[in-house]
Amino acid sequence: MRIKLIISLIFLFISFLYVSCSNDTVDPVNGDGLVGAKIYQASKCLGNNLYKTTASDSSFTYDFSDDLNIDIIVVGNCCPDSNRFTSSYYMSSDTIYATVIDTAMNGCHCNCTYQMHFEFSSLEKDEYVFCCETPVIKYNEVVTR
Repeated sequence: MRIKLIISLIFLFISFLYVSCSNDTVDPVNGDGLVGAKIYQASKCLGNNLYKTTASDSSFTYDFSDDLNIDIIVVGNCCPDSNRFTSSYYMSSDTIYATVIDTAMNGCHCNCTYQMHFEFSSLEKDEYVFCCETPVIKYNEVVTR
């Protein structure tokens, strides 16, 4: 009986991780209503400019007119060169929490910088804090419309 409970809990946990770490568009419902999001790797290797390893020099850019578009630089292993990151996000009040995970950390003995793109639609507020944890850089940026 106890073993069935443990197996059920493990299955539930793995199912939760699979759903929450998807690269697909996610539409969570929160206090602000329905928010759409697209998160994806927007470039192949941009080179091994590993000097860009802090949020202040990481090429953080955003455009917040109707939708919020954010581009950041992340550091990851250079093999394979595409579709190598998983990402997830959630919102709490005026803060967007995002995570980017390198799925092939030990592919080769080299690292590259990559561009990740975040697009959020149907945001009601004019100011948000964007917090993102990547394999090397942690972002904590205020974005305003």
